[in-house]
Amino acid sequence: MLRRSVTPLLSHHEFMEIRRFPAIDGVRAVAALMVVYFHFAGPDWWYLSGWLGVQLFFVLSGFLITTLLLREMDSRGSVSLRSFWIRRVFRILPAYYVALAVTVVLAILRDQWVNAGGPSSIWWFLSVTPEFAPTELNFGQAWTIGYEQKFYLLWPLVGFVLVTKPLRRTVVWAVALIGLLAWCFWWLSAVHFAVILLGCGMAMVMHHGLTFRVVRWLTAPVGMIATVSALVYVQMHVQEWSLSWGSQGPPILIYGVLASLLLPVVCATSWLSRLLSLRPMVWLGERSYSIYLVQVIAGSVVVAMLPESTEGPPHALIVGIVCCMLADLMYRWVEQPMIAIGRRLTTRGRRVAGRPPESTMTPAGRPEVMAAP
Repeated sequence: MLRRSVTPLLSHHEFMEIRRFPAIDGVRAVAALMVVYFHFAGPDWWYLSGWLGVQLFFVLSGFLITTLLLREMDSRGSVSLRSFWIRRVFRILPAYYVALAVTVVLAILRDQWVNAGGPSSIWWFLSVTPEFAPTELNFGQAWTIGYEQKFYLLWPLVGFVLVTKPLRRTVVWAVALIGLLAWCFWWLSAVHFAVILLGCGMAMVMHHGLTFRVVRWLTAPVGMIATVSALVYVQMHVQEWSLSWGSQGPPILIYGVLASLLLPVVCATSWLSRLLSLRPMVWLGERSYSIYLVQVIAGSVVVAMLPESTEGPPHALIVGIVCCMLADLMYRWVEQPMIAIGRRLTTRGRRVAGRPPESTMTPAGRPEVMAAP
């Protein structure tokens, strides 16, 4: 008689031993392709709500950054804001500014720079508030970078430095989350910060053994099927709910909650995590930030080369291919070298201060989480 094999649930120890989350790279790949498809496949495909890929990015950012900070806190007893901010600056801004520069050059070559409001908006794009830029310049994706930048500035300071005791930190986080969730129903823009905080919250839940038990059941097959099914169902009905409720805020929050519940699922060993961890998915996930940044540039290239191609699935496929090619160049020649510089600067700072370099400072013997935007 054959014995049925049962996949064991993810344990807290196994989660804490994970250094890199390849399946999360796969989720990033899905999120990036969702956004590209939404922008270039045409209105007939908007019911798929590909724009929700941005909310997936927000949840992942909150989870990865908070996990990184929690493990640093466990290992060293404190968080180095200087090192954190240096790494974030060299991770986020170089590729962002390169994409912005290319966008500006294209606008000037097309004689659209002035008419699009470029001169009056460039300083907004160079700041941490690009979402307020008064322009028609084709760099609308910058709004999400503005939210990420403010999150990177404030969250480590409030959650890990100003509030040093674990109990106080938990209380402050809970109050802030509840306040933002309530505010979201009245002010749409706040919903994006709330979605980021949902990722932060799941990181805190999974970091501590006692609370990890609450979400451990999600790593069982039935939990995985239920979570993924609910996420897909909401994805397909967000447009409808937004119209009937008169706001995108509540549906986005529901989607953000389900996306955060997906995190334990993709951290466990399952067919889904193995699928998301396939090399092509990881390759795309590693370049997802650049894919998001260069998508409009890729669209301009495709229109210039194929003027008859305007929208629809074939057009979206071509744009996606060009987008991946440009993103690979950005990843190899901008992202990776700048990330290396940021790491060297933080390592040098620790050596000067008489502390071991980051590569040897592992939380409770565990290597550092690889975080990305």
